[in-house]
Amino acid sequence: MRIDYTIRTRVAFSFVRPFLATSVLALAVTGCAQKSDEPTQQDYNDVASSVGALVAGGGGELASIEDSVGTATGEIPFGFSSNGSGQIEGTRGGMSFLYEVACTDADGVTMAACDSTTDSASLLVEWSGNYEGDFWQFEISRTGEWSVSGLQDDVAVFSGEGTFDVSSASQSLDGQRSRSFELSYAGSYDISWDIAAQRVIEGAISYDVHAERHVDGEAADADAVFDIDAEITFDGTGTARLVLDGSHSYNLDLTTGTVAGR
Repeated sequence: MRIDYTIRTRVAFSFVRPFLATSVLALAVTGCAQKSDEPTQQDYNDVASSVGALVAGGGGELASIEDSVGTATGEIPFGFSSNGSGQIEGTRGGMSFLYEVACTDADGVTMAACDSTTDSASLLVEWSGNYEGDFWQFEISRTGEWSVSGLQDDVAVFSGEGTFDVSSASQSLDGQRSRSFELSYAGSYDISWDIAAQRVIEGAISYDVHAERHVDGEAADADAVFDIDAEITFDGTGTARLVLDGSHSYNLDLTTGTVAGR
């Protein structure tokens, strides 16, 4: 059976988009978990939707990679500003972004300022923001380090690590149930980026996801804690394959952030 999880574009304080009411991802701070549980199919679907929102859909990881290429080559993203010491900051959709970048030229010499001659760069990347909608609330913080090389070539290569802390809560349309999560992501990156086309053409992102689920009201699920391995593989077609725990597969639309069960 095909399952679609739509991530919409109305966002006030975050790039993450609300999902269909029947498969809303709900993430919120819960109490300390006491034991490890097996994730349900609903948990897998919710985590898949969360990953799709974090990676794609006009914000998130891929937009941040595009920002990083721009800042490394001396192009400040629209609406952002530089303080003259390698830090670029700004807001997008209510999210706050901070990039701290150091660049080297083709000879490996550290540059006083990044410009069009940059060959490689290292970046500290930070995001933070929150969103409150009619049926769910969301908050995220991210930090990590990337390195990018090959900026004088057609394809740049990204590698590095990053962490996310995501919390949110949602309520059912009838007001009888709430389902919430606290998620922690540890990510690693190996991505090839087409500079002219401004898109990822191959590579992978891996996330170790730690989740705490809390349910209030009339619901089949109970409180639980579990870990999920997420692997995203890119092939340059505008979609990616997302696999959770090696067996739960989804198609990820890199334009909208939508995930669909395979």
